Amino acid sequence: MRPREMNAIRRRGGPGHVKVGLLYPSTYEASLASLAYQSIYYYLGSRDGISVERFVLGEGPPAGLEFGSRLSSMDVIVASVHYELDYANLVRMLLSSGIEVRRSARRSRPLVVVGGPAPAANPMPISEVADLVAVGDVEPLLPQLADAISSDPRSAADALSGRDGFFSAGVERVRLARSLDLPPEFHPVAQIQPLGAEAVWGRSLLVESSRGCSRLCRFCMEGNLYFPRVDRPLDQIRSIIERGLPANGVDRVTFYSLSFFDHPKADSILEVVSGLGAGASLPSLRLDSLDEGRLRAIAGLGQRTLTLAPESGACALRRALGKPWARGDLLRVASLAESAGIRGLKLYYMVGLPGEPADSAAETAREVLELRRATGLRLSVSLTPFMPKPHTPLQWAGMEGEGELERGIRAIESPLRAAGIEVDHYSPRLARVQTAISRGGPEMLCPIEGRARGLPWGRAFAECGMDLGALTAPLGGRGEGPWSVVDAGRPAGALAESERLYWLELGRPRRPRGASSGPSRARRASGRRTPRRPASASRAPPRAPPRRAASRPSHPSRSAPSRPRRAAGPRRGPPPSTPGPREAAPRLSTRARPPRKRPGTARGGGRPSWARGRRPRGSRRATRACRARPPRPPPRAGRPRRPRAPRSYLALALALEISASLLSFSIVSASSGPLSSLTDFMRGNLKA
Repeated sequence: MRPREMNAIRRRGGPGHVKVGLLYPSTYEASLASLAYQSIYYYLGSRDGISVERFVLGEGPPAGLEFGSRLSSMDVIVASVHYELDYANLVRMLLSSGIEVRRSARRSRPLVVVGGPAPAANPMPISEVADLVAVGDVEPLLPQLADAISSDPRSAADALSGRDGFFSAGVERVRLARSLDLPPEFHPVAQIQPLGAEAVWGRSLLVESSRGCSRLCRFCMEGNLYFPRVDRPLDQIRSIIERGLPANGVDRVTFYSLSFFDHPKADSILEVVSGLGAGASLPSLRLDSLDEGRLRAIAGLGQRTLTLAPESGACALRRALGKPWARGDLLRVASLAESAGIRGLKLYYMVGLPGEPADSAAETAREVLELRRATGLRLSVSLTPFMPKPHTPLQWAGMEGEGELERGIRAIESPLRAAGIEVDHYSPRLARVQTAISRGGPEMLCPIEGRARGLPWGRAFAECGMDLGALTAPLGGRGEGPWSVVDAGRPAGALAESERLYWLELGRPRRPRGASSGPSRARRASGRRTPRRPASASRAPPRAPPRRAASRPSHPSRSAPSRPRRAAGPRRGPPPSTPGPREAAPRLSTRARPPRKRPGTARGGGRPSWARGRRPRGSRRATRACRARPPRPPPRAGRPRRPRAPRSYLALALALEISASLLSFSIVSASSGPLSSLTDFMRGNLKA
């Protein structure tokens, strides 16, 4: 059924036109919230010789939204994939349309081109499906793609493969294509507005104020992949808003940015929106970029819910992730937001982070409950398992098990829901699947295709002979992963150095590659130690222990007797010619040896020093950084206090006073005779 909407392009292609199917592997409402999807739609629709039609996920074979065309009738399919689980929806849409999934099995049309953040970070999982994978920004890649398919769609893959930003199977390395500026011709002013449905963010004008991020948070894939940040000029933003509001029949602007207030003209942008009498919605904001004036400006534009992402209630862990916020900062901003007129606060936290302390869940719940008691805001919390993503400093880390993640989520959910706070969470099972695909290679097509044919994710991996636990475990070594085919432009070793600093800021040495992430959260919280491996499980054959001597040397430096003494009384056991189970052959040397020291341990053997109850190095500094500075008391009313002289000046004045007293003592002694003592003179001088 054709949807009712504004600003759609309904131009049928004539003879010789290249038919392009723009595929979004998710719902129709989700496609309306994608500014990149709309940018591709309007740019290709403006090119001569190209007719474009949209396809979204639905029941049955996909049909074009403009004319109801079949997907298999397209010459080119351009798919925009935003996260890894949508690969299964893409394959499902191809299967239901009768199109061969694997690239090698397609003899003729259509040409399949896949782009988006997920394939740009790692094109290998979809490399057996796509003829071309677009790796980078739309601005430098889309004109080249349009030129190639306009001339000959069948040879477009061969013509573009190997260029910067275009990957295909067989290419060893591709460079991420970045745009140094944001040209206005790629940002649509008139956008698709539904008349019979509601978009994910509601009806509004979508405006991208900046792209990328300069914060380099150690868990964020887009922030590390699209670095540095590129800002759209203020004049261009003003022009888009002034023309876009009447063209779309809306009175609200939704800004797209990873960190809105990092834009140097962010306050001026809000003034432009306010001057036009429109409202605005801002994405998740950084806590350290907010003050009272900005919060009042946000509330004045009609936004009633503020979205923040503290990521963790453990302050040292939050600082290591790239968000060095003190404990009182969140409460301070929440109080200012409430006084500014904001009614709700949405908080995002992660569970299962590398190096997460045992009390992290309790700290997170305590932080939210303190906000509940101190403010009247309507609180909602969203919990997400940590997922190591490519091109981030934590890309080599592992994930906790599904059961441990669920227990960590329940440890936060239970006290918050008991207090009436709304809590939702992302599925730990889907998070593990997403991690496995994001760090995988071409072999990931097997479980993706199994899921597209209707199998659950767990069974799809099992039938392909893959173990999710092994795929989400810490990666051994610092070798390159499948995603290393993408050259993101970062210096070699930058991610490894950032990971080393992550563990250093936590006060711990870097965990060796391939090592387990330690005992589970439940075991750490209970204080139980992991049982030692029994001697029978050792690979070496068991050796009979020597017979205990009757007397031992009093000092380890003294040598013990070469043969142990026998106790008095009749001998028990087998004859002397056959060594018994409690008697071993004499050793060549019984000199006491010092215990062998292990790397990262103190005094040989045992656990590392940072794991034996000692305060780790650097933890005091991290703890001080987590504490909020107490506010300075206001000045006293009445007469102003005289400025206090520095201590160095007071010491100098005291030294001069003593010198003058000694000089006076010598003069008085010479003129009137000696005094009883210097002490009497000093006492009298001080009384004077």
